[in-house]
Amino acid sequence: MVQSLSSNSATELMHLEEITSATVPVAMLKQEPIEISCLNPELTFRLSYDGLDYLDFVSLTLHSGDQVTLVRHHGCPEPGTEICVATKPENASQIIDRTCEQLNINKADLVWVHPVIQS
Repeated sequence: MVQSLSSNSATELMHLEEITSATVPVAMLKQEPIEISCLNPELTFRLSYDGLDYLDFVSLTLHSGDQVTLVRHHGCPEPGTEICVATKPENASQIIDRTCEQLNINKADLVWVHPVIQS
């Protein structure tokens, strides 16, 4: 659950869904945001929150035109960064592949893929 925000931080932070519609997790990379940013210096993760926790995120448009958001929840006990999309599209597997390719990350670095997509 998101902790209560002070009036100062509430005016500075926006709920993730107010920033992007790509909030449905379809996979998780083993890399943390700092590792992803080192491989992709043009990506800057920002602070936000959702119904679960505070988080770091960056939204990007893939070369294919698909929108994805990379999300790392602060309270998540497992390392990794989620790949999120607006809805679970029929081509989610391709979006995951394209995301890994654009980030210069090996697809073998996926630690979780949504079960519906795997089958």
